[in-house]
Amino acid sequence: MDEQHQHSEEIAEILEIITKRRDEPVIEIEEKTLQVVIFRLDEKLYACYGKWVKEIFPVSAITYVPGMPEYLLGVMNVRGDIESVIDMRAVLGMPYRTPGKQSRICLAEAAHVRSGILVDTVENVMELPEESFVLMESVGNAPNAEYVIGGTRYHEQDVVLLDLEKMFTHLLGSELGTDAPSY
Repeated sequence: MDEQHQHSEEIAEILEIITKRRDEPVIEIEEKTLQVVIFRLDEKLYACYGKWVKEIFPVSAITYVPGMPEYLLGVMNVRGDIESVIDMRAVLGMPYRTPGKQSRICLAEAAHVRSGILVDTVENVMELPEESFVLMESVGNAPNAEYVIGGTRYHEQDVVLLDLEKMFTHLLGSELGTDAPSY
């Protein structure tokens, strides 16, 4: 009987602790987050705001259009809509590489312009704490410097956050004002 009594007392103590903790106020911390699409070009990670990416799909037939700049691979049919396809490698000063099985097209809309962007792989679509991003005003004279907003870390690797609004406005123009070159 002593053993049962001791066991009952232990259970009563545990229930009392649970009851006290249940009555303690819960402190809710609202952390601002940003949804990003993280993608890879060669061994380097890049990201853009998730609000700009409408869908992600495997590479299908891209039709070459003569006279287009090097960074425009051509156009493709997306459920009846003809969309341009930007080669992110060319925009960022990397050599062309034939798309592989893991390559993806991210259909994005920014600055009132919609286009597909070809990437080597999509690593993740996720929410990251806003405070984990370091915003940069100037990152030097790299080919992509004008399109860099900032950076963060993902799986112990640096991630460069790109400004698709600025990129699309510069490369493709926008309905609000065309800064894009005419072809």
